[in-house]
Amino acid sequence: MDGTGGSPPWQWLAAVAGEHGDGFYLIDPAAARTCIGAIRQQFGKAVGPVQLAYSYKTNHTPALCRLAREQGMSAEVASAQELWLARSIGVPDADIILTGVGRGPDVVHSALAAGSLVVIDGQRDADMVIEFASRHREETVAHVLLRVAVPTPAAPAPRLGMQPDEAVALGRRLMDMPGVDVLGLHCHNVDRSLPGMRARLAVLGAVGQELWPFGPRLLDLGSPLGPFDPAHAEDHIAPYANAAASALTSLGWADTHLILEPGAAIVAAAVSLVARVLDVRQQPGRAVATIAASILHSSPNTRRVDLPVQHVPASGPPRVTGADPVYLAGSTLIDGDWLAIDLPWSVLPGDFVVVQSVGAYSISLDNSFIDPPLPVVIRDGAGWATVRRRPSFEESFAGFVL
Repeated sequence: MDGTGGSPPWQWLAAVAGEHGDGFYLIDPAAARTCIGAIRQQFGKAVGPVQLAYSYKTNHTPALCRLAREQGMSAEVASAQELWLARSIGVPDADIILTGVGRGPDVVHSALAAGSLVVIDGQRDADMVIEFASRHREETVAHVLLRVAVPTPAAPAPRLGMQPDEAVALGRRLMDMPGVDVLGLHCHNVDRSLPGMRARLAVLGAVGQELWPFGPRLLDLGSPLGPFDPAHAEDHIAPYANAAASALTSLGWADTHLILEPGAAIVAAAVSLVARVLDVRQQPGRAVATIAASILHSSPNTRRVDLPVQHVPASGPPRVTGADPVYLAGSTLIDGDWLAIDLPWSVLPGDFVVVQSVGAYSISLDNSFIDPPLPVVIRDGAGWATVRRRPSFEESFAGFVL
């Protein structure tokens, strides 16, 4: 939780559990600040000042969105709901980038009218921009980026973005239209490897050369960085920053401003799932410890069982045993509800486990399966502050007809 692998002592966790229940998310703001600073420092050293826009979809906890803003980050929002959130916590419209797909004209026109940057994913988005510009060409300018589909080694058939030739053709059309300012290019790709970063730069570079003689004003690489250990930030980030610097230099784009939209790279290491051990039973070849949370809380989208886990026993140091390995089981009836396997501990009911690096998508994809979503607390000096209480049953079923 603190970037060095440490977790609060049992007494501290028990005090939080006494107020919020046996399972909860725990945010370490220091870890998030460390990650933001490391990204800014390494890219600044390689390419000069960069614009960082926090990815709201990765973790929309308002406390984290506000922390990102306090650290000088813009807001990357993908929907009307996230646009509302950014505005609600005081992000200026000029510091908002609307990137999603499937957005309706209302949200696109609202963002454009306020001076936000809007990403065009295809002809449908372009039609909304053209409609806006035709109505408001005397009042304001539509600032847009073109999203380009970038095949990478790990994602050879990306779903999002236009094919390069399509992006070039549409870009030329929009550049000839009054009231539309095509500022640059955008990429969204799930491949966060270094080869994936180089692929982004190569494809965007080729498209940019077709549209701008001296390069675009903005080059938005999306989120090329995956989660990393804050204690080894430089080792992880520097190769990506150097790749960007090399590409910009070879393209001759001295005046192109770089934008990054980190999400997991900032919040993955900053959030842990804390749960009390409820029961331990022996099965052939393993001990099964049932905890007050489930895999839906630690890894709802990837079903990972390899996240780092710490054991916080009720008394004394963690008990290591040479007997059967421990499997952490969730508190649902799903047969595959395992949060971790093959742990070399001796676990007893009443102990806590801390599943680390769960900040990416866990809370944003949270659900009310079986029970209401877990509460969220944030470390505040020696204490904590509540940033989301656990909803009541009535709130969980709000919107349904009972």
